[in-house]
Amino acid sequence: GITLKYVDISERYQADPFAYRDHQKRIRDRITGEQLRLLYVALTRAQDKLIITGIHNSKAASLMPKSYAPADLLDGVIPLKWIAGSLLRGSDPSELKSIDNDKASTLSQLMIDGHTLIQFISEDIPAVADCEEADAADDIEKPILPEDPADPDLVGRLTAQLRRTYPYAEETTLQAKYTVTELAHSTDPNALMVYLNMPSFARGNAPTGKEVGDAYHHFMEHFPLESFAREVNEDIIAQTIDELYDSGKLTSAEWDILHSQRRGCITNLCAFFTGNIGRRMLADIAKVYREIPFYAELPAEKLGLSGSRQVCIQGRTDMYFVEDGQIVLVDYKSDTKESLEKELDSYCRQLVSYMEILPQVTGLSVKELYIYSFSLRREINVLEHLRTAN
Repeated sequence: GITLKYVDISERYQADPFAYRDHQKRIRDRITGEQLRLLYVALTRAQDKLIITGIHNSKAASLMPKSYAPADLLDGVIPLKWIAGSLLRGSDPSELKSIDNDKASTLSQLMIDGHTLIQFISEDIPAVADCEEADAADDIEKPILPEDPADPDLVGRLTAQLRRTYPYAEETTLQAKYTVTELAHSTDPNALMVYLNMPSFARGNAPTGKEVGDAYHHFMEHFPLESFAREVNEDIIAQTIDELYDSGKLTSAEWDILHSQRRGCITNLCAFFTGNIGRRMLADIAKVYREIPFYAELPAEKLGLSGSRQVCIQGRTDMYFVEDGQIVLVDYKSDTKESLEKELDSYCRQLVSYMEILPQVTGLSVKELYIYSFSLRREINVLEHLRTAN
C-alpha cells in the first residue's frame, strides 16, 4: 500500500502517522531480511573453518547490542552485531569486555566453554608519513628487474598483447536503444543546447505547449471514427469533446484547452478533418490505426548512426492509414509557427526513420509521410520538404 506523511500547510506542520511509521518499519525489516539472507549464504560456504574480520572502533562498540534479544540484534544493518549476538545467545552481555582504543596492541576476547569465540585486537595503523619517509616511497617506485634477461620472443608477444586495442571500442560508448525523438536529434548539432522554459509563476494559468499538445493528441486518439466518417463540423467536434470528457478520456484541463476560443482548437481540428489528409483517412476507417506502439531492431547505418551494430528503436505512431496497400503516416504537431520552423528539420528526420521501422513492424511499405500542423491548419509533405531543403 501507500502511506503519506500528515502535512498541515497552514500551520507549517508535518507528522508521521502510525500507518506511515509502520510502513517504514516494514520496509526496514524487508531490507534487513534480505541482508540476513545474503549473510547466511556467505557464512555457510565455509567447509572447515570460518574466519571473519571486521573493524571495531568506538562507534562500532557503541552500536553493539545491550542485550541479545532479536529486537536489539536486528536494530540496524550491522552484520558484526548479528554475528556477535548469535554467538552470545544465552550468555551474559557483561562478559563482553570493553576495549580501550587509545592503547595499541590491547587484546580483548570473549570465551565461552573454553573456546575463543570473539577476539578483538586494537592497533594503531601507521600513516603513510610514518613509513621511512621518502626512502620508502622511492623503493616502492623502483622497478624490479630480473637477474636474467627476459626472453625477447616472450617480451614481444606480451607487448603486442598489451598494446592490442578492442576493434569495437567506439561502439561500447554508444546507445543500444533510442526513442524516435532521440533519433531525430542524434545528428542535430544543436542537440546539446539548453532550452529555458518560462517558469510557472510567470506563465500564470496559461497551459504549457506540452499540455496543449497532449489535449490535441488525446482527442485525435479517441474521437469516434464511425460518426466522423458520416459527418463532421465544428458543432460535432465540440459535442465530441464534451462526450470524451464525460467518459474520462479527457481531463478537465484538456477540456478547457480544446474549448478555448483564443486558441481556436475546435476550428483547427475541423480544418484537419475537412482537409485533404482528413478526408483520405475517413474514406476507409477500417484501415486507420491510431497511437500504435512499436519496437524494432535495425542496422545502425540505416538510421544514420555510426557503427555496424544493431540498434533498438521504440516509439508510438500518432496515426497512419493504409491506402492502396501502402502506409500514409501522419504526425500531429501543435507548435506555434516559430517553433515549428525551428524544429521542422528534426521532425522530418524523425518521420523518415519510420520508413525503415514500419515495414519491419507491419510488413507494408510507407508511401507518404506528413506532418500536420494544427496551428497552421495544413499538412507538410516530409519527403518533398527534404528534397526542397537539399
